[in-house]
Amino acid sequence: MDYDWTFRHFEQILIKAKKEKYRFLTLSQYYASIKKNKKLSKRIILLRHDIDDTYERTRGFFEAEKRIGVKATYFFRVHADYNLFSYKNYGLLKEIQEDGHEIGLHTEVMEFKHVHEENTLELLKKEITILQTILGEKIKGIAPHRDLSYKKNTLPFIEKLNLKKIGVEYQSYDPAFTKEFRYINEGLSPHVRWSNGSPEEWIGKEDKLYILTHPRWWYWKHY
Repeated sequence: MDYDWTFRHFEQILIKAKKEKYRFLTLSQYYASIKKNKKLSKRIILLRHDIDDTYERTRGFFEAEKRIGVKATYFFRVHADYNLFSYKNYGLLKEIQEDGHEIGLHTEVMEFKHVHEENTLELLKKEITILQTILGEKIKGIAPHRDLSYKKNTLPFIEKLNLKKIGVEYQSYDPAFTKEFRYINEGLSPHVRWSNGSPEEWIGKEDKLYILTHPRWWYWKHY
């Protein structure tokens, strides 16, 4: 089925969710709430963006969320081709941060470790320090990055870690997120499509949705 992978359509998804009375929470907001046994809204969306590449398209998500008035969690890489501290990229990063979105680390520590023969734990600490230094504040969460090859997978490594010892609160595939929520993400299979159904299919049917997107699949104009 053809799908409109434009930021205009992404905004329509947000509008539909708001009309159906979903509350948008960042991952750290939800994680902190359940750890404190706080009562939450029946309908919740966790909206997550993994910024693998095509950094400039991140603005499409940000501007749509700003117009609709929802918050998301953005995970950025520190080994990517984009430079978070360049003039232009840093400006967008600060806009996202100052608008109240959560920013976390998109770690690829296992892949990088095998290329450069580094100590895995020390490398992860470096990644966290770099991002925190750029942001000027502590991060709360990390999410594993994987490209098309799954050979060196970071997730099993971070699942075994005592995250408090490295100064973070959660990883993005914690059971707190995956057990209670309908998880939806887009990717190649074999063409770009949603896994587990599109957001439009589940909004109004499922009370808890965990939606993951990547800017590489989205456009201002759909060619």
